Order: sequence, then C-alpha cells, then structure tokens
Amino acid sequence: VSLSNWQLTRGLQFTFPNGTALGPGQELVVAADVGKFLASHPTVGSERVVGSWLGTLGNNGNTLEVIDAASNVVTSVRYASLPSQPPNHWSIGPL
Repeated sequence: VSLSNWQLTRGLQFTFPNGTALGPGQELVVAADVGKFLASHPTVGSERVVGSWLGTLGNNGNTLEVIDAASNVVTSVRYASLPSQPPNHWSIGPL
C-alpha cells in the first residue's frame, strides 16, 4: 500500500513522505522525534521509521485518524494514555 501523502490527523498532524509504502505484514513507526526513537530502539531499521509530527498527544487520550491522499478516512485509533505520559510514537501495521 502506498502511503504517499496520507496523513495522521486530529490530535497531531503528519503527512507521510512520497515513496512511503507498506508491504504485507510490514509495520511503520511514526515517531515524534526519529533520532530519539532510533537511539532508544537500535534494532529498528531507519527505513521503517518516519516523523516528526506537529501537535501534541493528550494525556487523557485522543482519537487519531489516518486519511488517504484523497482525504478519505482509512482508519481511526482511539487511545487512552497511562497516567504517566502519552506515547511518543505510533506503530502502523497492515491496513
């Protein structure tokens, strides 16, 4: 699946770069800070990590949407944070 120009919307804003794609069974990490994520997760290949997003993820949870290049909602994800901190990355698996 080509994710070129797809977006994460609602609590944050991120547009997937041209050429971004997922094959069967592949995952893609969208990190708030790619460098920090890779430093903390050295076994994850940099080709599977994109970022950085604009906005913030709320401590009380939120709903994120993935929209395609034609602005159709592909999926939405509701999360509820633990009391400590919101997540600093999202993993997007097969759609």
